[in-house]
Amino acid sequence: MQSGRREVSPAHTLFDCGASGVSSASSTSAHGKKKFAHFRRLFSSLHKKSSAGHSRRGSADAHAAAAAAAQAGSSSGSNRQAIAQYLKQQDPPKASTVILRRPSTASSASTASDENTPVISDRPTGYILETYGLPVRTIGQGTGGYVKLHQACDGRYYAVKTFTFADPADRTKTTTAMNVRQWKHLLDEASFSLSLRHPNVIRTYQFVRENDGTVYSIMEYCERDLFTAVQDKSLTPDDTDRLFYQLLQGVAYLHEAARVAHRDMKLDNLCVDEEGNLKIIDFGCSSTFDPLAPAQTRGVCGSDPYIAPEVFVPRAMYDPRKVDVWALGIIYLAMISGHFPWEVAKDTDVNYAMYLRYRGRVIDHWLPKDAPANPLIKSALLIDPVDRPTVDVLLQDPWVASLAERFGAPATAVTSISKTSTLASSPADVKAVNDALATSAIYAKSRASYSSTSTVSSDLGIAADY
Repeated sequence: MQSGRREVSPAHTLFDCGASGVSSASSTSAHGKKKFAHFRRLFSSLHKKSSAGHSRRGSADAHAAAAAAAQAGSSSGSNRQAIAQYLKQQDPPKASTVILRRPSTASSASTASDENTPVISDRPTGYILETYGLPVRTIGQGTGGYVKLHQACDGRYYAVKTFTFADPADRTKTTTAMNVRQWKHLLDEASFSLSLRHPNVIRTYQFVRENDGTVYSIMEYCERDLFTAVQDKSLTPDDTDRLFYQLLQGVAYLHEAARVAHRDMKLDNLCVDEEGNLKIIDFGCSSTFDPLAPAQTRGVCGSDPYIAPEVFVPRAMYDPRKVDVWALGIIYLAMISGHFPWEVAKDTDVNYAMYLRYRGRVIDHWLPKDAPANPLIKSALLIDPVDRPTVDVLLQDPWVASLAERFGAPATAVTSISKTSTLASSPADVKAVNDALATSAIYAKSRASYSSTSTVSSDLGIAADY
């Protein structure tokens, strides 16, 4: 490291809780007062932050010029000049430049608690560039912001998310200025992301708000997401089984250990690192739940092809764990076939209406009747959430137990769940089902694609964002 530069290691504590991890009751009380004063200062300064120059978006020429300057400068002074030049050449973000080619997320307010909310550190403008290096390229864009790949001076890569919001004065533009509700939601997301520790959950190192009001999340970098892997048809059957088993392990950790429901589980939010391991990302829609009374969540949240039917019931409360389990079933079908079984789980959707009538026969269209995953997927996609199993029950399925043996994890107790996966149709309906499937647009693998306004798609065979 060069003189005058501060290195931030992922191992450093991100909660600003003082030098000691253990304190007495009196010191805990003092810390609580200090923390309360800190958040009061954050909220009071929220609307005093200038909205000018919030964005970090720039042209390719600006990136090239800054990178060249960074390479030429061997001292910390030349690096600061490169950063200053990069900052001067940035333009405010515009929504018209953001092209969404994947299902967008419809989000409602999170139900996370304010207790133990981590500190979003205040830093001077330019801290992100000084600490994590200049951006290499944009690796993701969406309604919640955009993610860029940064390379620090030590050669390590980081994924840095910049949070943006719709401009209240002009909805065609975006801004980094927040109102109190948006700040509360951001604190919720930070509390989830910073506290989670599991091999199959993305590691978030730090949340930072620079002096100009822009908030960043610094995460470990994964080369690609599962959507891209499915689209490229680069997954072998073993890869599919291994990644789905890791997904089950990650969701089990969220539900059983962290008491967090993701609520936006989809291919786009599942990344694959350089070693081929799955990582669950993006906790912007997540919520906590009471394990003794879990069905206390309400509001539509998620991406249409993956959303469970009970979420669409007006003013109804639901168990968010069962919503994640439904999404697991959709994800596996998409990994196997490269298609979604329906656009949205509403009876107005012709393919979902077919599923309501024939149930298991529709799953048999995607998976052979004797496929070992068939009973688990049918149970995960049961219409009534009361009958739908939780992820800990899924882990006891014989097929999942076999995956544990294949991929080195200790086997779990084997309890079949196939009894809950009965078919709604009789053998006499088989020909009618097959005829209907053959003429259905989605089951015939139509080539519909996403657009900047579409939230659903019947096909994964499209151009990627990256």
